Amino acid sequence: YYVIAELVESPALAAGTAFLFSVHPYHAWAVGWVSGRTQLICGSFMLFALLRYAQRRWLWAYASFGLALLSNEAAISVPIVALMSETLSARPSHGRVGRLLSFVLVVVLYLLARWWLTAEFAHGVVGLDATQPASGAALATLLRNKLTLIGQYLLAPLPVYGFWRSLLIILGLAALVTVCAVGRPHGARALGFAGVWVVTSLLPYAAWYQFQPWYTYMPAMGLSLLYVTLAREFLAARVTRRATALCGVAALLWVAVSVSQLQRLQHEQTQAGLASVRVLTALTGSVSAPPPHSALCLAGLAPMRLGAGRASTYPLFVFGLEAGVRLWFQDASLDTDFAAPDGTCTPRPQQLTVRLTWDGDRQTFERDDDRGPR
Repeated sequence: YYVIAELVESPALAAGTAFLFSVHPYHAWAVGWVSGRTQLICGSFMLFALLRYAQRRWLWAYASFGLALLSNEAAISVPIVALMSETLSARPSHGRVGRLLSFVLVVVLYLLARWWLTAEFAHGVVGLDATQPASGAALATLLRNKLTLIGQYLLAPLPVYGFWRSLLIILGLAALVTVCAVGRPHGARALGFAGVWVVTSLLPYAAWYQFQPWYTYMPAMGLSLLYVTLAREFLAARVTRRATALCGVAALLWVAVSVSQLQRLQHEQTQAGLASVRVLTALTGSVSAPPPHSALCLAGLAPMRLGAGRASTYPLFVFGLEAGVRLWFQDASLDTDFAAPDGTCTPRPQQLTVRLTWDGDRQTFERDDDRGPR
């Protein structure tokens, strides 16, 4: 609220943005998953950097930007968002080039620190099979999948499932922004600022393998501002009782569906966490002391999904199972693998494969390793 109020100088717009952001359904993933913790930390430092930038406390802004980068490289969008925010202020702005160079210096220092600690400047582009030559069809499939997931997660609670529905809604939203911006300079600046916030927050994930639900945390900030600004411009252009009532009903319906989805996703995260504990406990009870460099091949877990909706395609364990097994047995050489639908496991000639099948009725694993059934 304080950041938006400083940037757009409108308490009402800030309150609406903060409220919409707080009920975004997929915040349940950012808060519930350990993998999403970097989004929360980065988002906090990012907001603090923007707040201090709006207050013209430059050193605090640069330091907060550096901490945001150390939390998650998605914070690279901060300089663009900060510089764009100057178009919303009535105060004179001087020294923009110097401030941009200061942000660049922070990025250079971060890259040097990264290179010194990890011997690499940045992650390579992932998402394509490294063993296959990149082709136009492969890139098109990758972009199609990313756009589908971005629409499904970021545009919640809208019922966005599938590529064409995602594309149509995104294009419709862009067209609506264009229509509302025509002939209204101040509204055009606010809508442009919100749009830049959304796009630049999404760009760092363009080269990542898959767009995860918790990646919506920072783009949802700009999208919430975009929605509220659109509503304000619509009401300003059509100040009628019917238009006001229509916006009010739409807002109430949007919030009700958002809260409902947020509660459902949070319930699914809780149930999945409890199920994860049961599975890990049964696994460690079935294999008392696996030999070093063993591979645990798990079958029967495919039906265990996060929820039962059309979008619930994630297995129970996307991350964490292998780390949990290694921590439990204090052995970093252990590997885990999920069996194929036919029950076969990936051949591992150099490792002893311990095969286990999940019994959902008894909540235990039945063991059948290379030495015969047990």
